[in-house]
Amino acid sequence: MIEVELIERKINYCFNNKDLLLAAFTHKSYHGNKSRKNNERLEFLGDSVLGFIVADYFFRKKKGVSEGDMTQQKQAVVSTKPLAAAVRRIGIDEYVIQGESLNYSASKNDRLLENLFEAVVAAIYLDGGLDEAKAFITKFLLNEINVKESKNEDYKSALQIYTQSHKLGVPAYEVVTKTGADHNPQFTIAVSIAGKTVAVGTGGNKATASQDAARRALKKISGRKSK
Repeated sequence: MIEVELIERKINYCFNNKDLLLAAFTHKSYHGNKSRKNNERLEFLGDSVLGFIVADYFFRKKKGVSEGDMTQQKQAVVSTKPLAAAVRRIGIDEYVIQGESLNYSASKNDRLLENLFEAVVAAIYLDGGLDEAKAFITKFLLNEINVKESKNEDYKSALQIYTQSHKLGVPAYEVVTKTGADHNPQFTIAVSIAGKTVAVGTGGNKATASQDAARRALKKISGRKSK
């Protein structure tokens, strides 16, 4: 029997209709209880609710960012691996109710865990409304993104994704100057896109200066795009 109260503590939500929770954790392969619904329909609804909430998050947070960039960022967040990773962080990957026809553990199948996350979103939405679904997504998915962004924003990768998606090629970085003593250098690096210098960045090493240049270039390009 699934441990309902334990799962509710883990997901930080208490269901009024426990059948919704049971359905969310029941894979279509399970046939032990004919009256119990599986999570296929919940996955469908949860995918849409999740997409809306994540789109709203990026729309409000990423002011000045183009529609194309927001679409890419959203797709990266609602894809299989981030959702499966979220399920494992919550600690509910071992509670999927599945049939004997599946000869593998649900916890090892990213696709199945992605579906579980979407089903839980839908179940919470149906039971408690959009605000409760948003609270779940924010706590267990979007907050994790914020932590990663604040710890290590990879502007070079973001810039390359942008330029390649707009068929501008791969950005090129070049050291313009190196000043200061050997123990305390200061690098100036220019980033070029399609043969034209777009921005210049500075830093105490080449990596930092390159990231600064990419950050400035990304901001500049996004600004042009949004006008």
